[in-house]
Amino acid sequence: MDLERLLDEQRRLNSKIILEDRFSRIDYVAGVDSSYINDKIITAAVLVDYPSRAILKREYVIDKIDFPYIPGLLFYREGKNTIKAIDKLKPRPDIILIDGGGINHPRKIGSASHVGVILEKTTIGVTKKMFYGSCIDPTEVGESSPIILDDMVIGYAYKPKNRTNPIYITPGNRISVDSAFEVTKNLISKYKLPIPIQEAHNFAKSIKLSFKESTKEV
Repeated sequence: MDLERLLDEQRRLNSKIILEDRFSRIDYVAGVDSSYINDKIITAAVLVDYPSRAILKREYVIDKIDFPYIPGLLFYREGKNTIKAIDKLKPRPDIILIDGGGINHPRKIGSASHVGVILEKTTIGVTKKMFYGSCIDPTEVGESSPIILDDMVIGYAYKPKNRTNPIYITPGNRISVDSAFEVTKNLISKYKLPIPIQEAHNFAKSIKLSFKESTKEV
């Protein structure tokens, strides 16, 4: 594994990230999340109607894990599956929310940004833990606080529910910091995660459970 080559690739692709809104309207959004079982990765993608929040389609991809977990290089572990799962969704989503970092990353290209650059699509990164940058975690429901990196606001920490930790929202590609926050916030309902990612998480877990059951029967 040539780690320096991957770091150089991230630095090169970082220059292609666009932190401006490059969409005219939002009809469909997608959420992507991955789960692991033994030597396999299960990646689920869920398509959601943005105005109504209705679930339109669920797709998944199962493949062998071919890259170790290394902080800052999550794309190389999950990205291939993420792109395959997104490609199965029709109609095409206008915005893709990914359980992973956006520009809150040492080289400002987390997995959501990396996917967005490769697909030339609008992406948003949503994480449950603070990865890179600094912020004061909000404590009141509905409160947000800026995530700062290099003296710039790169995203927001947001507390959506009682008795939950904040989530961390940053743009991936082709969307502004403020729009990434507003779109994500508009998609939060019953759970702390936005609907597309929560549904992808649930779907990946159900596929994992089915996979476990099928291997027991063999």
